[in-house]
Amino acid sequence: MKKILQLFAVLLLLTGICACSRQPDLSGDWQLLRIDSEENPVTEEEMELVRSFGMDILLHLNADGTGTLDLFSEVSDLTYDTREMKVTIAGYTSDMTYKDELLSIIEETGSMVFTRMKAE
Repeated sequence: MKKILQLFAVLLLLTGICACSRQPDLSGDWQLLRIDSEENPVTEEEMELVRSFGMDILLHLNADGTGTLDLFSEVSDLTYDTREMKVTIAGYTSDMTYKDELLSIIEETGSMVFTRMKAE
């Protein structure tokens, strides 16, 4: 009986470790929500104004770790890694964070904060 309880405890521990190590599924379409920066911040309201002129900053992430960044219709290919939480765009690698359903690409001068686009 003691051995069965020990085995059960080990299985619970392993299940917990596996659950904690799951990588987020970032695949899909993302829209720039705001830019957090001390020098040149862009608020959510300012991004809405930009969109009203037909311009936007979009991120498309494929499940295979590739994607594109569409910066006002100028599209750049990218790769990303959810284990390392890194994204490489045009040869430049940045850190990423994913928290509270927001994806941030972190640069030295600030971060671009994206929200997942809702299916229409």
